[in-house]
Amino acid sequence: MMRNNAADLRIDSMDEGGGAIDAKAWVHEVYCRYDEQVFRVCMRFANGDRAWALDCTQDVFLRLLVKADTVRARGEPMAWLYRVAVNVCCMKLRRRSVAGRFLALLQARPAATSPSAETQFRAERAATEVEQAIAGLPVNQRAVMVLMHLDNKTQTETAELLGISQGQVSKLRAKAVQTLRQHDWDLDDA
Repeated sequence: MMRNNAADLRIDSMDEGGGAIDAKAWVHEVYCRYDEQVFRVCMRFANGDRAWALDCTQDVFLRLLVKADTVRARGEPMAWLYRVAVNVCCMKLRRRSVAGRFLALLQARPAATSPSAETQFRAERAATEVEQAIAGLPVNQRAVMVLMHLDNKTQTETAELLGISQGQVSKLRAKAVQTLRQHDWDLDDA
């Protein structure tokens, strides 16, 4: 059973008597279903700083509590949560002017696989190199690269999540690719 099924949220938004549940109960339900996903998004910008990612995650759900009626009316909270998580992380990075906070490249491997020490070393070395390259990008370019190349979002999805035009996404991606190529990173044009 999927934990984050939007249809379940609409169904679960009714109490046993058929009446609507209150906003706080709905936010609690959304939190229980999506907290891990929002945390993972925040961790990608946190450069391994769990406390920072938890702080961002908390900010996202506090914003949900304030906007619960609006988000609830849309019927699909994950898209809103994802966009707000990216925006909260970018805003915190800008506000603090912390260049070292960004996405960790390698996603967690399933526990069933156990890579060799050499494979782990190579992966960690590659991740460090990518982290250093991405760390030098401005926050908006970094967000576009993270969403499109690491989260496999389309240009349209990236624009919607960041609240900018598709043209702006294209320009930010092109600038990021140009910067990374200047540092000997070869990216395909796709």
